[in-house]
Amino acid sequence: LLMIMFTGFLANALMTPLGVLLPIHMKHIGRGASGYAFFSSLIASGMLFGNAIITWLGNKFKTIPYIIGSWFCFAAAFAGLGTLNSFYLSLIWAFFLGLSSAALNTGTTVLLQTIVPAEFRGRVFGTTGTVCVMGMPISLFLLSYVVNKITVGEIFISGMFLSVIFAVIWLLFIKNMENLNAYLVNDAE
Repeated sequence: LLMIMFTGFLANALMTPLGVLLPIHMKHIGRGASGYAFFSSLIASGMLFGNAIITWLGNKFKTIPYIIGSWFCFAAAFAGLGTLNSFYLSLIWAFFLGLSSAALNTGTTVLLQTIVPAEFRGRVFGTTGTVCVMGMPISLFLLSYVVNKITVGEIFISGMFLSVIFAVIWLLFIKNMENLNAYLVNDAE
């Protein structure tokens, strides 16, 4: 449960500053408001497309691989935004951010529903939702201290590093779960 809460917290903490950083980024690459609109619409399109794929997959949707893959996609998108100052490449990264966000949010929600007994879901979803949403104001508060001290590209690169670190944490977490499951099976025998 803590992994899911921290996943939601960090995902919101990484996505929320885009609203502040994108106008600066679009101005830097010479696009302005129209570039911002295209970027935002491609994030939304990526989310819609990602959720459509998840719906199509149905029971074949495996939460853990998609969560881990989403973190790596976040990392790739932030790396691209931080290093390549091309408007058209930014649009590709926007689509990947939306796609990743859809898989991450849906993956963690499905995982939460499968591991929490029905009688506790209301309380767990309420607590988890609160922790996840706290990522928004906290990231904006922290961003207010660094936005004028470092470049937008450096902030995006920081998002890349955080995404990679959290993907690795998920990989280690899953490995520990596999070891625990093997131990419990052997102990039961």
